[in-house]
Amino acid sequence: MSEKEIPKRNVNFDILRVLACVLIVLAHVSSETIYAEEPGSLNWIIVHLYNSLGHTGTILFLFLSGALLLPETYDFRPRKFYLNHFLKLFTAYYSWVVIYHIIGFIGRGQYSAVYFKDVIINVITGDTYYHFWYLPMLLGIYLLLPALRAICQGGKNLLIYLTVLFIIVQLGFSTIQLFEFPHKYLFVSLMNRIPFTLINHYAGYFFMGYLLTLLLKDHASQKRLLRIISVILIVSGNLLGLLGDYILSLQLGYNTVSFNEIFSVTMCMSAAGFFMLLNLIPTSECSALFSEALRKTTPLCFGVYIIHPLIWDAITDNGWLSGIFLIFRIPIRTCLCFGITILITWLLSKIPVVRQWVIYAGKSQDRPK
Repeated sequence: MSEKEIPKRNVNFDILRVLACVLIVLAHVSSETIYAEEPGSLNWIIVHLYNSLGHTGTILFLFLSGALLLPETYDFRPRKFYLNHFLKLFTAYYSWVVIYHIIGFIGRGQYSAVYFKDVIINVITGDTYYHFWYLPMLLGIYLLLPALRAICQGGKNLLIYLTVLFIIVQLGFSTIQLFEFPHKYLFVSLMNRIPFTLINHYAGYFFMGYLLTLLLKDHASQKRLLRIISVILIVSGNLLGLLGDYILSLQLGYNTVSFNEIFSVTMCMSAAGFFMLLNLIPTSECSALFSEALRKTTPLCFGVYIIHPLIWDAITDNGWLSGIFLIFRIPIRTCLCFGITILITWLLSKIPVVRQWVIYAGKSQDRPK
């Protein structure tokens, strides 16, 4: 594909990428107090809904990756892709694993040779911060990308089949087994014996993201109906997740947010609604200033994802904003954490080597994160 044939920048995808990044920060900020609240209380409902909204961010990133990397129009050249995207993401991942461990040891005043040996061991084993799981998973999908793209060439019907199977087998099974019911062990045993290796995987969200973009194009003349469906999915997904966790918490006798996990049906509903709704925004009316701000912000999203736990840990223990109502305190803290992190990421992006290999903030328009 020549430079003249490169598709025009998708402003809707830029909006989705930034929103997904903010939502992930929201998920981690709201997780701070969610287990301390009494299930069914007003504060629990508020925190749960914020947490539920936040956890859709990871699914949105997977949707975006599939929508960008699976179409035939994407100029996929394996050598170029793996040298640019895979290698840079791989390097950035291990760079930050090392950085996080070094920061942790310095913070605890541990400088002996034993602790530096622990750093090396932890880097090799991948033992690091809670949010790092996403990057090895994405690298694994990148390795499968030629096969996933070949599958997509089978047509929309095959995509629909794989997506429906993913919803039933992965999302449905993960959600159903949260509850107790007669002879549950037989059902779990049967499902665990069936090797749904490709379907029982994050790649299912790749397929779904690409399928949703195709369906939106096919029904572009029915935007009003699609917006209504999107809102219904968002509202029902979050409310059903709230209800499910409330019932489950009463059954278990302790606070749980199992319906806010990535393979929950309710999370998928909410994420699909957001993905559809934001893709239906008429971006042709967006101002040039807004579009330029998005263009400069989206390459920083990977850095925000990686760095924000450090910022949140630094500002979370001082009791600031504790006197503000919870419904306002959580979004204020989220915006502050996001703002500080994106400023730091922007400053780091001014260093060429760091920009390309550590915070993965190059000029590519098709970067999933």
